[in-house]
Parts: sequence; C-alpha cells; structure tokens
Amino acid sequence: MVTAVICARRRLLGTFAIAYREVRSPSDEDLQLIENAGHIAGIAIERHLSAERLRHERDRLRLLLEITNSMTSKLDFRRLAEALSQVCSAPRALISALCYCRRPG
Repeated sequence: MVTAVICARRRLLGTFAIAYREVRSPSDEDLQLIENAGHIAGIAIERHLSAERLRHERDRLRLLLEITNSMTSKLDFRRLAEALSQVCSAPRALISALCYCRRPG
C-alpha cells in the first residue's frame, strides 16, 4: 500500500508505503493508518524544509550585515557625498547634509 506525501501547497514531497509479509488487501484501518502517516510525514518534511530556508536566510542576512558594517566603518563620507551627488538627481547640498549629520564614533 502506497500513498503520496503532499505539502500544504499540494506539492508532492514523496511517497509512504507499508508492505505485508503475506499477499492481502489492506483493511480500512490500514488505509486510514497509511493516510494519516503520509499526512504527518508531509507536515514534518514541510516544517524541516521551512526551517532550513529560515536558517539559510538568517545566515545570508547576518553576512550582509557584517559586510555592511565593515564597509561603513571604512567610509570617507565626504567622498561618498561627492560620488552620490554625481550619480543621483538629489541636490549636492542635501546629500552632503545627510552625510555630515553622522556623528563620529
């Protein structure tokens, strides 16, 4: 007896099977058991995949934060203001004011 393991979005995740030692048809209880086991397996697999995606995204964001912190600690804000004023349409005075508002720390 085999049943599909399906996630909440109706995507196939795998199959679940029960084999018997002798040739026979499954009972109603067997059919219910296999259906319940497939459903529970689908929930467990989907939860595991979601946790993996969250861990991956957390690690990616942590790395981006480390890179950003490293880069901003080395910035020359006057040169940054000049570069921004050349590539965007904001007035140079506004960009300079935004950059120079940062307190040394």
